[in-house]
Amino acid sequence: MKLFSLLVWQAQNKMSGFFLSFPPRIAVRGKLRRESRKAEKDWIPAFAGMTSLHTQKQTFCFALVIIGLIGFTLGCERNKEVQTEEASPVPLQQQAAGQAVPAPGEAASISVGNVVLTPRDASPVTFTVEVAKTPEEKSHGLMGRENLADKHGMWFVFDEEVQDPFWMKDTPLALDIIFIDRNNKIVDIIPNAVPNSTDILTPHQKYRYVLEVKAGTAANLKLNLGDKVEFRLGPP
Repeated sequence: MKLFSLLVWQAQNKMSGFFLSFPPRIAVRGKLRRESRKAEKDWIPAFAGMTSLHTQKQTFCFALVIIGLIGFTLGCERNKEVQTEEASPVPLQQQAAGQAVPAPGEAASISVGNVVLTPRDASPVTFTVEVAKTPEEKSHGLMGRENLADKHGMWFVFDEEVQDPFWMKDTPLALDIIFIDRNNKIVDIIPNAVPNSTDILTPHQKYRYVLEVKAGTAANLKLNLGDKVEFRLGPP
């Protein structure tokens, strides 16, 4: 009986020690778990922030690369277009379509031509003329000329119809000044302009072309207002 009681008592002590030691172990484990969870909570936002920043940098770099590729592609295409335009000759028909057709007496780089006067009561008469197109040529005109052959003269070309005056300053020749409109018809004649005169000679109508010839020509040919005038390029 004593032996049985002793065994029971020892067993009770062992069980009591087991149960007494159990709660601290549970507490320790619980504490470790709470600390682990807290560490996880503190670590996860930091990792998420690092991941977000890294992703933003990657996105920004990727966008720069795309923009660079687009710019490079556009530059190459533009360079190809420029090279194609430079290499491809423009057809003559297209050049003519893009340019204004010159009116009579307006051909470029022409210094000599022919003017055909057609009086109403006489046969056409052809004059060899020098062409004055630039402001300098028109301003100088026949200044300083002491002689002018028969059926010779100077043909003045203007960009549009004007009514600008003429004068005879420093021009030692007596001249007939014939004014022609854009329809190639005579609109006014100033005969026998006095040599070296500074009088202002203004026509009564607007004109596009002017023909200066030796004084007396208009009377000899019996030219009248409305008579037709034709300009032809090149030498006679």
